[in-house]
Amino acid sequence: MRQLSKVLFFGLLFCGVFLSSCSVRVGDFTIWSSKNAELGGKFVKTGRFEAKSMTRMILFIPISIANLKEAVDKTIEAGGGDVLTNAVLFETSLPLFVYNEVGYKIEADVWKKASVGDLIDPTKEVFELQRFADGNSQLVSTKNISKVEKVFNAEKYASEHNIPAN
Repeated sequence: MRQLSKVLFFGLLFCGVFLSSCSVRVGDFTIWSSKNAELGGKFVKTGRFEAKSMTRMILFIPISIANLKEAVDKTIEAGGGDVLTNAVLFETSLPLFVYNEVGYKIEADVWKKASVGDLIDPTKEVFELQRFADGNSQLVSTKNISKVEKVFNAEKYASEHNIPAN
């Protein structure tokens, strides 16, 4: 009986150590895109999506490489959009003895430019990008002006942090 409890203990310890995964929140992004997207006009939120780009390794030999741009592209494509807002970047890992995965996961709201069909469809909630004199921007619902999505002010951030303009 004592031998069985040792085997069970070490078996559970082995499973806990080698079958556990880890995810660390790296950062939050107000607006993010890897596409050439025009930020003027009206947008439709397609939903909240997530995607990953992972490095896979067998016996510590990589058979693919994680790429942050690929993770952003996959998230945008999952939602059929142009830009991401309220994006959260995670670094994830799945350490196993023979097989390992390390990479990026992104969760974000995906937005696309509003089409003519979106503009005339009464069931679609369309948001309009509004820019203010102080440099701030926000996406405001055309149906309910109290519904607002804040957008990052890159010019103000650059000037506050002494980053030269491109």
